[in-house]
Amino acid sequence: MSRGKSSEGSSILAVKRRTLDFLPAQTYTSNYSGTKSTFVRQITGKQETTSERTNYYRLRNMRQRVLSGKMKYMPPWWADYVGGLDLGAEFSTLKHSYSESPANTFTGVRWHYNVNQAGSIYVEYDGPLYAKAINVGSASTVWPALTAMDRATIHAKGTTAIARVLPTNPAAGLGVALGELREGIPKAIGSSLLAQNRRGALRNAAGEYLNVEFGWKPMIQDITQSARAIQNSEKILAQYERDSGRHIRRRFRFPKQVTTTVTTTPTSVASPTLTAYHYSGSSSGVLERTTVTTTETWFSGCFTYYLAAGDTARARLKKAEQQAAKLLGVRVTPELLYQLTPWSWLIDWNSNLGDVIHNISAFSQDGLVMRWGYVMCTKTVTDTYRLPTVMLVNGQKAMDQTFSTTMKVRYKATPYGFGLDTTAFSPRQWAILAALGIARGPRML
Repeated sequence: MSRGKSSEGSSILAVKRRTLDFLPAQTYTSNYSGTKSTFVRQITGKQETTSERTNYYRLRNMRQRVLSGKMKYMPPWWADYVGGLDLGAEFSTLKHSYSESPANTFTGVRWHYNVNQAGSIYVEYDGPLYAKAINVGSASTVWPALTAMDRATIHAKGTTAIARVLPTNPAAGLGVALGELREGIPKAIGSSLLAQNRRGALRNAAGEYLNVEFGWKPMIQDITQSARAIQNSEKILAQYERDSGRHIRRRFRFPKQVTTTVTTTPTSVASPTLTAYHYSGSSSGVLERTTVTTTETWFSGCFTYYLAAGDTARARLKKAEQQAAKLLGVRVTPELLYQLTPWSWLIDWNSNLGDVIHNISAFSQDGLVMRWGYVMCTKTVTDTYRLPTVMLVNGQKAMDQTFSTTMKVRYKATPYGFGLDTTAFSPRQWAILAALGIARGPRML
């Protein structure tokens, strides 16, 4: 594997490129009755990385050692300070990878043919055969193509992840349950099926399904969560008070997405193309191409919030309100009003608007900010080529080749979420960021 030269970009971005020599160039010769053909075997890929320049290497290394427990004798306040620093940067990288079956020459196996037919034809080839290609350059179309990942789509996933891991998320949603009581309790299960009317059995069955899914199930869930929150109230509130002012690190990983497609190409020949005398039967077969696309997305962030402190009546009332909001979710916020809006569930079915409103509500309360937050995505497309039915002179060989392209991106969040315009932050928001040392200047992160 060789490393190419690095070319630096502007003062903000650095672009690094290198060449990946999976199989260095090697020449092979095929001899057919004195006529020689030369083949070059070479598999070459590439890696390109674009990243923001940072000067935080020492601090980043120190934080990693602190979090891994290797630096145990640091003062607690210094360890907490280092853990809350934003030392990351955005980057994107594209990288090729290659593998092949053990029967290929990469493991040192050689196939040698020395055949005399009718005393006049001499055939010899000592070299590799491949299902797809013997010579692949870094710009070859054999490498699976991957377009740039959509920033808005990944930002949306980051927003959803934040909504799932916020440390101030309530343990129960009693506010929504109480608000929905204005519509009354759900109908008795089975009442729609027993009703005698002209709507017909099919419509009655549909109504019964909606009554269970959007009536009884949410109500049972609200009751269960509220009961569990009350039962564990002492533990929940103790943890809530203990984490106030600390650096709370959270991670969230979305389910891995994998799709597989298989295509076939008839009458395909191995690479390189040899004369018919190298084969005991047909020199062509069915080429199977299996494409596997894998996408992984995850979030990592660090949060800080503050629980009201003090002995004044106002401070005690504020603290009680925060505790009630944490325990039962009874705080009147834009999120609560949104959830009580008819058909809000249908909007959330096709978008993450509910998560956006949830985050807006959360970041407007309790002095909650995100010291640092990143959403990362890895997408890999793998093409595996297999030519299983070609019969060579010395037997049938199953030839496999796998070409992969992997793209990784990492996007950075503002202290109040992804994709936000910092110029729209309120004076209060900037004041909180300045007090926490996150703002590096007037209205500047």
